[in-house]
Amino acid sequence: MANPEISVIIPFYNVGRFVPYCMNSLLAQTFKDFELLCVDDGSTDDTPAILDAYARQDVRVRVIHKRHGGLQAAARNEAIPLTRGKYLAFVDGDDFVGPYYLQSMLDAMDGAVDTMVCMPYLLVDEKEILSGRSIYSRPDDWTMPQVASRPAREEFAEFLAHDVVTESCWGKLMPRAAFGQGFFPAGRLYEDLAAIGKSTVWAQRYVLLDEPAYGYVMRGGSTVHKKRVAEKQVDDYLSAIEEFRRLVGPLLDENSKGLVYREALSLSRLHTLVHDGETDASLRERVDARVHEYLQRHLDEIMRDPYASAMSKVRFRLLKDNPGLYDAVYHAAKRKAR
Repeated sequence: MANPEISVIIPFYNVGRFVPYCMNSLLAQTFKDFELLCVDDGSTDDTPAILDAYARQDVRVRVIHKRHGGLQAAARNEAIPLTRGKYLAFVDGDDFVGPYYLQSMLDAMDGAVDTMVCMPYLLVDEKEILSGRSIYSRPDDWTMPQVASRPAREEFAEFLAHDVVTESCWGKLMPRAAFGQGFFPAGRLYEDLAAIGKSTVWAQRYVLLDEPAYGYVMRGGSTVHKKRVAEKQVDDYLSAIEEFRRLVGPLLDENSKGLVYREALSLSRLHTLVHDGETDASLRERVDARVHEYLQRHLDEIMRDPYASAMSKVRFRLLKDNPGLYDAVYHAAKRKAR
């Protein structure tokens, strides 16, 4: 395809079981004028062969085979200069999308060249996908997303800081011109949290959709859910928080509590990360000390934050006062969800 309307970038690494779900959902889009740039990041399973088979069957599919870099940032950065579409969208190789994923975002874009379109997502456990119980196997159940709002920049920054809009690059559509060289921070995890600030600063207008058309699959072995948590993973998360603060902070009202909330949210997730896996005691203690110190200092501000939900306020207070109970509640909710 010479000049498709949309280029979709998808990194893959050893997700052979999920490749058909991801690829079939994209090839079943109601919108047809797109290309798929599939980046095989040195997979050692059957992922490369499956992707090559799709490329032989559909001219819209291009496969890039690269040496294993270990992180999605490098795979995405390598694909961006090869895109030919007017707009870029992203999908992770172990996720799937509804039939209206591209059409709904393109309709909301309405030909703009300075806009970011965002949609919510569905959280799906991998067991649902592999057993055929998920919405993936029921395409007629998806609803066409519609425009929910067009927030001004300051309000969009508040939504982003408060996780109303996720920092992930998937579930979004932006003009190709927004993505410069090395857009995603190379060599670091949590590249989305660092990169979303660049997108927010670049865009002049923002559109939020009301329904999800993206299925985020929770896998135990995914890059950011490794069982063994190393010091670099913690440091990358802290660096991403600082990058978010640097870029998004100036967009917020001077009285906003958004950055305080975002850091508390990120630190709570970091706490869960190091307590969920096999983490050295010294690293756990380092994270716990930072979490407790931050909440001790900023909990009163969060309690006065009009954008923070009552549930979030209870969550942060519990983490500050009784982290053991906080962990027990988290694991009970996780077991119930599955």
